[in-house]
This record gives sequence, C-alpha cells and structure tokens, in this order.
Amino acid sequence: MKVLYLTGFYPPPETANGIRALYFVRELINEGFDVIVVETTSRSNMYVDGFFGEKVIRIPLKGRKVIRRSLDILYKVLVIGNALSKLCIEYRPDVIVASWPSHDAMLLGGRLSRRFRIPLVVDVQDLSDYYSMMTDKYSIMLRRPLYNEIYDIISKASNIVTVTEPFKKLLELRTSRKDIFLVYNGVDVDLYKKELDNLGYRNRLSKEIIGVFAGDLNWRYHMLDRVIIAIAIITKKYKKRLKLEVIGSGKLLKYYENIVKTLGIDDVVTFKGYLERKEFIKKLISADFGIIGRPSIKNLWNIASVRTTLYEYMAAGLPIFAFGPSTSYIKHLINKHKLGIYIPSDNPVILANELCDFLNHLDSFDRKNIHETTYRYNWRILSKEFTSIVKRTIK
Repeated sequence: MKVLYLTGFYPPPETANGIRALYFVRELINEGFDVIVVETTSRSNMYVDGFFGEKVIRIPLKGRKVIRRSLDILYKVLVIGNALSKLCIEYRPDVIVASWPSHDAMLLGGRLSRRFRIPLVVDVQDLSDYYSMMTDKYSIMLRRPLYNEIYDIISKASNIVTVTEPFKKLLELRTSRKDIFLVYNGVDVDLYKKELDNLGYRNRLSKEIIGVFAGDLNWRYHMLDRVIIAIAIITKKYKKRLKLEVIGSGKLLKYYENIVKTLGIDDVVTFKGYLERKEFIKKLISADFGIIGRPSIKNLWNIASVRTTLYEYMAAGLPIFAFGPSTSYIKHLINKHKLGIYIPSDNPVILANELCDFLNHLDSFDRKNIHETTYRYNWRILSKEFTSIVKRTIK
C-alpha cells in the first residue's frame, strides 16, 4: 500500500508539525506501507533524504510576508501541483495524507484527492484562521477565501484527525461532522526513559535553581520577554539564586538578548541555541522546572491549542510553571495531571510573585509521577492510532 504524505515541515530541523509527521511515517513504514513525503514549506537542504526508507521531496518556503507568501502558495498550487499530479499518475497512491499546517499541504492534498479520486486523511494540528485573528486582523480578511477552501477540503475528507478536544469540537461545528478522530501530539517517552535510567532526576543539593524555557524564538506569543522581566524581579527583589536557560533559536533572539543585557541579568539568563535531540533531553532532565507562556487574551486558538513543549517537560519529569488566558487547554492539562501551576495572567509583576511562591514549593511535585503521565502521550502509541485510521481509510 502506498501513501503520499503532504506536510508543512519534515525534519530537519525539528518542529512540532515535522516531528509528528516523522513518527507517523515511521509507523506507516513499520506496518509495510510505501511512503513518499512532500515537505511543502521546507527550511532544510533539499537533498536531505528520509530516515526509514521513505522518499522525501522538499519544496522550499520562499517567503513569510503576506504578499510573498501568497505568491508562494499560488506557485505551489499551480506549478508544484502539476508536478505532483504526474507523480500520482506514476506512483498511484492508495491514500493521501495532508496536514494543516501548512496551507500548501492542504490545498495540494485536497486537489490531488479530488482529481484522482484518492481517499484523503487530513491531520489538523492547528487552526490558523483563529491564530490570525489574534495576531493580524487585517490579513485574515485577505485570507478568508483561502481558509474557506481549506475548511471545504477538511469537511469533504475521508477522515479527519486533530490534536486536542477543543479543536475537535471547533471542527465539528465548522464541518458539521461527528466522526472526527483525536490523536494527541506527544513525545518520545522511550528516549526520555532511557536517559532518566542513566542520569536520574536532578538532585537539588545546591540552593541554585535551574529553569528552562524551550521554544521557537520566531514567535512573540511565547511571551519570553515577560518571563525574562519576571526573572529579573525575582533575582533582584527576592534574592533568589535562580538561573534560566533558554533553548531555541529564531529572529527574536537579539531582541531577547538586549532585554537581558538592559536588565543586567546576563549571569542569570543564558541562551543555549538549538540543541540536537539527545542534548536537548539531557538539558531538560538536568533542570528543576520548565516554563510555558502564552498571552492572556481570550482568543480561541490561544485557548484551544497546546504547545508540544509541554509534553517534553512532562517526559523529563519537570514541574511546570505556565501562564496565559484564564480559560486554557494547557491549564486543563496542568491541573488534571498535577504537573505544576498555571497563572491566568501575563503581567510580569504577577508572574514574578507567583513564580517565587512556586519555587518555594518545588519539592512538593512528584517528578516521577509527572514523567509517567506522558505514557499516554507516547509517540509510539499515538503513531499506531494514526496508522489504524489510515488503514481504515483505505478499506
């Protein structure tokens, strides 16, 4: 059986969208499928091949700003679409998988499915229109026809998969369908367990507390600037012996470095850049807690989504300090699984006071229990659930 898998990103580098596709493709191949992956907004070398025997076609992202991105999507639908049509005639896939993000993957998947009458599975990992309402209310008016077409593709797909219960409910309302599958995002628990068996949890004999913030530094909505200001307040006002290690890279790195320098906390906040998977896992395990931030505004995307970093922190057994809107799926998960504390604010002064109290009670959190909570979110299990949906679609 053959699968044409269209996705926004596919490693390297690691992204939430790409990692999910990677584990799903691995399981499909383990189950005997032949897979061609088309990475529609690639940021890696076009000659980087697959990992498990899959063929990978990498199509570069040519622009992020509204006009250039619109032209990029149009080029891919018209020009790349014709090339993929020829591929479908030669390859004759039994099923097409298309993920959102990206827009390109959804549009190409929908059109190829209709043209060749191939069953389509859509994997909706993000609701980009709701995100646009939060960040750019004007561009969403220009993109409305695009979103309308994507939702039409979703509603007519053979099977729909999504990542959180709130997303599932929103999609049920938008598509008038009640047969939507839920396959969570997750983490490779097996990799963390192996490192934990070797390293163990950090033993806090030192009075110095180490926190980590992991994220893509291209996006302001992670609220890292608020975190840095809160850290400065804690170290100066409350005299806490605290270190924050920022893991990640992106265009906002210089901006955050300047905030740190201006606040005079260069010795407190350090930037580690992008870390390879093994080093990333070791860094999390060796920390005392993790931080996740979101703006406190009440936007449906902000409320219904969850950062995959949460699952990484959980797998490392890290108590989590999170903040954002008063109603939040992240808040739900933290309270349900007793992972840490959630603050319904992004005010740095409030965050500093609450974080100080959180640090005073770090020993009250059971790191082993936090780690074991991730067993339900293990990619090994989740990828089997996704593969069973693909098999069902072909039948």
